[in-house]
Amino acid sequence: MPQGKLFHSPLGAKRVGHAARTLAPVNTFAFLANPNNPVTETDTRDVEAVAASVGHKSRLMLATENEIESAFAILVQEQAGALLVDVDAFFYSRRKQLVDLSARHAVARDVL
Repeated sequence: MPQGKLFHSPLGAKRVGHAARTLAPVNTFAFLANPNNPVTETDTRDVEAVAASVGHKSRLMLATENEIESAFAILVQEQAGALLVDVDAFFYSRRKQLVDLSARHAVARDVL
């Protein structure tokens, strides 16, 4: 990767649009993002903009390794209708934990 260049993923915003069209009515999307990723701010802005454009709220949930479980507890407490996980190698490496927590908290069908 060239020095000084950061790449962000437009997938989060596209997934919000897809979810708005295909899932049962969802008022709030939880967006799980890595606070240590330099593109999280850009990805978050994109997701929030698309969520607002389709009439939904988004709830940013920043989580490091030790905070993933508490993020899921907040997701359930706030009754978010869907969970978007940012494209990030950290979350990819934690995919089993994310799937297990999604199943335990009954949000598995809404993880995008």
